[in-house]
Amino acid sequence: MEELPLLIEGRREGRAAMAHEAPYTRLTAAVPFRPGLWCAWAEGERGRVRIGVLEPEGQTLSICRRLSRQALAPAGALQCVRVLPWEEREAPWKSAAQPEALFQGPWLRNRLRGLRGVLCRESGGWREVAVPYRAEEPFPLPALFCFARLQDIRGRAYWVFAFDVAEEPIF
Repeated sequence: MEELPLLIEGRREGRAAMAHEAPYTRLTAAVPFRPGLWCAWAEGERGRVRIGVLEPEGQTLSICRRLSRQALAPAGALQCVRVLPWEEREAPWKSAAQPEALFQGPWLRNRLRGLRGVLCRESGGWREVAVPYRAEEPFPLPALFCFARLQDIRGRAYWVFAFDVAEEPIF
């Protein structure tokens, strides 16, 4: 295991490590217990990738997760693990008047063209697109059904899809 700096609330505290287990990288992080939900992020030279929410274990909060090389690629060479409160984890949603303009590839551009009320946000080398849920309308991107999650944003239901820098869907 290779040790990584772990930063929480602006200072080094706790421990983090990574181990390469081809084709995966195992990331672990642990900090002294504190109330609330906390999310661990792997930070690299190009951005940030979410590891996940830390779980309470006695007097610590910890996580151990295996991520693929593809999932970690947007961050670049890993430099540290940063633990942030859940509410600070992501960028704010913005309106996307022309959602097809968010992507370069023709497949996504064609499927997003003409959709109304779409939101987007970018963080750590990935982009999320939120399409309003409408019970009377068909699912907006059927080929990506397994990658979608239903989420409440600003009091409305949206189908949310996440994409990496190569415009590939991610969970």
